[in-house]
Amino acid sequence: MKKLITLSFALFCCILFSFAQENSVLWKISGNNLKTDSYLMGTIHMMCPDDFVMHDKVKRVIGEVDQIYFEVNLFNPENTASMQQKMMTPVPDFLTSLQPNQIQLIDSALAANQMSIKMFDMLHPAMVMSLLSLKSFNCPNPLEVKSLENEINVLAEGKKIGELETVDFQLEMMSQIATPEYFYNYLKLYDEAAQMTQRMVAAYNQQNLSILEDIFNDPKWMTPEAFELMLTKRNNNWIENIPAIISQNKTLFAVGAAHLIGEVGLIKLLRDKGYTVTPVLN
Repeated sequence: MKKLITLSFALFCCILFSFAQENSVLWKISGNNLKTDSYLMGTIHMMCPDDFVMHDKVKRVIGEVDQIYFEVNLFNPENTASMQQKMMTPVPDFLTSLQPNQIQLIDSALAANQMSIKMFDMLHPAMVMSLLSLKSFNCPNPLEVKSLENEINVLAEGKKIGELETVDFQLEMMSQIATPEYFYNYLKLYDEAAQMTQRMVAAYNQQNLSILEDIFNDPKWMTPEAFELMLTKRNNNWIENIPAIISQNKTLFAVGAAHLIGEVGLIKLLRDKGYTVTPVLN
């Protein structure tokens, strides 16, 4: 259960955006009086085993850096225990704000995916959402899904692991996003979302950020409110801490690729602070 929670939790941060002309999942941070280069990696947090790719350039950088920073350090047992406790805590009367026809749609959509609306009586809505998202990857065995963060952590054995925010912050964000209305709108488009997930994985493995941009510029996949919570607010928080982290140690930041790009993305925010941020192509 802990493994499943760790993997599915991360999906909330895997919506991807891109610069059309700079296709890479790995970026170098240099200049601005840095003593040594650091790196920024965009991840898609989980994949089916047959789709999983770890690029050689990422393996090389993991070996070179002093430390790895994730969004949250899910390899800290205290973080895992806290997440597990909260994700297993239901929200009483979660669906009561919806109309009967909306509840019926949710019930039918869950049943079509071998799930039950009674799950809301046993799990936090964010956990139900995570399980649904996990199923959209259509892996032969969802319990064998591969995590980029987990593979990075294995390769980084012995290195310091840091985090850009706390589990409590992420859980509160997920609670704000996973509203009854969000569930209803997501499940209305679930079949289309599952198809989009397959396209997303293929484009990510090809490092084709232009295709990913086309996929995720569609506003139906992220409301303005979710964009503010998932990307803008968090990126602005992180950019205040990153300069101090990279000032002394060669660091790899591995975060959902959506956080890298766009007007509020970390690439632009780092450049605005005077750093040189360039794609690592090989």
